[in-house]
Amino acid sequence: MYKCPRCGTEVDQRSYMDNKCPNCRYRILFKNVPEVTRWVSASVPDGNMANRVGLKK
Repeated sequence: MYKCPRCGTEVDQRSYMDNKCPNCRYRILFKNVPEVTRWVSASVPDGNMANRVGLKK
């Protein structure tokens, strides 16, 4: 299910030829997103690792 950015209607993914919202006819781009194969961790802004789970300050 995709949500139309213009009117908020939930739309099922359909064939490439039928890619408009049935309510407002807004063009919706259905694209295939590849699966993520690696882990990415966020950096801590203050430079220490105190906010990570299992580490103490």
